[in-house]
Amino acid sequence: MSVIRKAKSNVLRWFPLAILMLGFFLFFYFQLYKYVTIENIKNHRHLLVKWTHENYLLAIISYLIIYTSIIAISIPGALIFTMAAGFLFGTTWGTVLVLISETVGSSILFYAIKISLSDWFEKRAGKWVKKMEKNFQNNAFSYILTLRLIPIIPFWVVNIVAALVGVELPTFMLSTFIGIIPLTIIYVSLGESLGSMFDAEQVSSLSILLQPHILFPLLVLSSLSILPGVYHYFKKKRNSS
Repeated sequence: MSVIRKAKSNVLRWFPLAILMLGFFLFFYFQLYKYVTIENIKNHRHLLVKWTHENYLLAIISYLIIYTSIIAISIPGALIFTMAAGFLFGTTWGTVLVLISETVGSSILFYAIKISLSDWFEKRAGKWVKKMEKNFQNNAFSYILTLRLIPIIPFWVVNIVAALVGVELPTFMLSTFIGIIPLTIIYVSLGESLGSMFDAEQVSSLSILLQPHILFPLLVLSSLSILPGVYHYFKKKRNSS
């Protein structure tokens, strides 16, 4: 009986990750990445806007399910979907939908990795890795918040690493939600103006993000990444005095 319970436990432990891996495989097998492009939005924008306005609640639900799945499976297209939220729902509601989708999606991947691989990783980690784990756990909120504010590491990598080093789910979700707010607002706002930019033939790819009026806010935002470190520095200094 204990063998059966152990087998059942292993199945339940690996099932969420197996589903995500299957989704990742199917996405590339059916070449769905061909449809997630700015050019595709441009070519079908009138149809997309019309359908969204006529089926607003269904459009919201569909967007949440699709984008949450994209984040959880860690497939290309996140930035396109973030901008599409502004294009279809406007800056306010678009921002809300993106924040929900990215937080929930990243938490699904985080949880799947945590229950299936964290124990295995812990057993095989060396001393320096365990030391890094402890340091990361003690400052998990600040680290994840900084990595979300300045995405120098891919979004999905942060989800996986945080799970492997033992970050708690509530800490992960809160730091992710807060950390993605600034960039989300910028990209969703840009997405809201896609229609007028298409009409003016000003955008055909994501190269628009390299323009000065887009890069400057991102550089200003980057400076925010030092705030958590500054806060902890003065907090530590105050506690030691």
